[in-house]
Amino acid sequence: MRRTICLVDDDDIFREFLALELRALGQPVDEAPDARTAEALMAKSTYAAAIVDIIMPDVDGLEMIGRIRRRWPSTRIIAISGGGRISADECLEMAGHLGADAHMKKPLRGRDILTLIDAEPT
Repeated sequence: MRRTICLVDDDDIFREFLALELRALGQPVDEAPDARTAEALMAKSTYAAAIVDIIMPDVDGLEMIGRIRRRWPSTRIIAISGGGRISADECLEMAGHLGADAHMKKPLRGRDILTLIDAEPT
């Protein structure tokens, strides 16, 4: 059994779809629609990984990555983005500089996320 993932994305439909796909692959997932909810979840449990959307209201994913890296340094961070005011590539490049272990552009598949989570740290 894999350890649990914290999936943080403000897009309810996307988040719920990805969580369903990951669960169908046998991966436990806790969902958070925003950074505040994610941090509350992460304070109560140990997560193998956090999948963090970059473009979110209030606290964006870039800030969230920094917070996770400081408070939970052993949690693997996978940044995801479909872009917004800036391109997805630019968002994800910044995420890498701020401590994300890996990144992936939307749309994405659960199997691809699991491959990134299971990859050796670089």
